[in-house]
Amino acid sequence: MRDTRKTEAYFDTYIAYEEERIQKKTEKLVQCDDEAKAQRISGSLFLYQMNLLVASFSKGANKTALAALFQDCCGTAQRMTTLTYEDALRMASFSVMLECQEAFQKVAERFSKMFESDRLLRGLCSFAVSGTAIWEGEYRFPAVYEDMEDVLTAQEKRGKEKALLCYLSGWYNRNKESSWYGTLNSSHDVYYGYWSFESAAMAVIYGLDQEYLAQNEYFPNL
Repeated sequence: MRDTRKTEAYFDTYIAYEEERIQKKTEKLVQCDDEAKAQRISGSLFLYQMNLLVASFSKGANKTALAALFQDCCGTAQRMTTLTYEDALRMASFSVMLECQEAFQKVAERFSKMFESDRLLRGLCSFAVSGTAIWEGEYRFPAVYEDMEDVLTAQEKRGKEKALLCYLSGWYNRNKESSWYGTLNSSHDVYYGYWSFESAAMAVIYGLDQEYLAQNEYFPNL
């Protein structure tokens, strides 16, 4: 278990529920011969697959299992016409964390305008695809992500680690507009974990001490 805010039994139930929804949507997609309807089904399927990926991370799934789930997300994303900023950020981050370059590259190509139009997305995506991070452009959502600039500009690893811990300290409160915010206290079983996956990706890119960073509860230590 990586997430101790909920019990193992809770995550087992949540994961089983998402797996059931994924199976039903997959069957509908196979039978669908209407392109517009297939796009809608793919959007729902992607949402459930991403929920499953994050919940599985929270429960403690290993890198191999997570990579398989991530590849499913990538496969579905290739059939979609739109991708939210948050989903794009998670996908780029997971690609770096899990070293899933081939699966993610097709998604990066399909949504190239999205990944190229934001400083954080561009850096993570370029590293995921080529192994070299290119930090160019502006932050699309500076109120949430601009503090990551302190990590980029810090000169030494320890300086970057301290800057990233500072970023993490305010990460949850900066995300009040996100759909997952506050779900831990929801009367419905919609919580799948609170994780700053972009922080883990930055740790990989710069070779930072992940055990040190894991002192913050929102750092997803793989």
